[in-house]
Amino acid sequence: MVRQQGAGHATGGDMDSARSNPSTKLARSDLEQVVRAVMRHDFHEPSRTHIVWCPGVGRNGAKGFGDAADEAHRMFLRRIGELLDAASPTDLQRWSANLARSKAESSREAQIRSLAARERMGAYSLGLDPAQVTLLADAPGVPASNQAIVDALRAGLAAFRAAADRTTRDDVVAAISANESKLRVGRQGRGDETIYRTVRMDAETHARLQLQAHEIGVKLQELCRYVLALALESRAPTQNQDDGATAFNAKPRGNPFVDLSTQQFAQVAKDARMSRTVLSAIRDGRVVGLPGVVAERIGRAMPTPVPANDIILHACSGARLPPAMAAKAKRKPTAFASAMTLEEVAREAGMTADAIQHMLAD
Repeated sequence: MVRQQGAGHATGGDMDSARSNPSTKLARSDLEQVVRAVMRHDFHEPSRTHIVWCPGVGRNGAKGFGDAADEAHRMFLRRIGELLDAASPTDLQRWSANLARSKAESSREAQIRSLAARERMGAYSLGLDPAQVTLLADAPGVPASNQAIVDALRAGLAAFRAAADRTTRDDVVAAISANESKLRVGRQGRGDETIYRTVRMDAETHARLQLQAHEIGVKLQELCRYVLALALESRAPTQNQDDGATAFNAKPRGNPFVDLSTQQFAQVAKDARMSRTVLSAIRDGRVVGLPGVVAERIGRAMPTPVPANDIILHACSGARLPPAMAAKAKRKPTAFASAMTLEEVAREAGMTADAIQHMLAD
């Protein structure tokens, strides 16, 4: 029996050839995997019908219908099997191209939704310590900017999360309580009071802070002051401050990358399984939430081993480069500027998905 030729159909001879061709079998297997990844489920309310479908396969897309979702899914897979059985190698190639475009568009839309969610802004009242506000200011006598506060909250929260696995809840609560006492003593000594600022930040950052405060059982305001202290401890002061401004004893940390030669820097990047561009972002303090396994690998690769926690804190510190290194940088970094996750930096630097997975693996 010979099937009618036309778009989406093949002759019996073509089908026999397709079934016996190993490359065609491989193409079909790959196609089935992509179909399962991009198939969609809808529910038609008027008819109470579940629909599982996939655009780009067949003439009008493959569809399965049912009174229940699993029935629709079963019918969809049956329909896909029928279409693939009747497909020629040309059909498989065309459908693969269609699915690749559909998958890319779906990924793009997901990224857009994610970016849009992070851009939602809200106004939140935070009780800040005057000493912290002073240290966050760009210049003496100038109030800390809204962006400086938000960036410090993000960096401090990232440092907090990085150390969470090595700290008990009781230790964290005790540290937050000690920080509150230290700040309170400093305010009493200076005759200051808590400063309440309306801070505009994205909803995601505020939600992360709220969730973290709830998980450890402390007030949101206390957690915010604590993560600000963590951010400031990892940030080298850019000007002289008096004892009053440093009431909570912020201590500058050294830049672990400062003494690396170009060759040493390249070797560290290679041993850390990342491009030099990605390691540069870590060196410049623009990476938040650096995974511990990556930080440990970087620390071990340094000519003189560096503790993983120091790498993590520096990665999100927004530290400025020393003049000698800054002169070599293609783009001059600024404190707490352009903070991104390691995966975001890697994708922007052009690393492939496989390379990123290898970089993040144990």
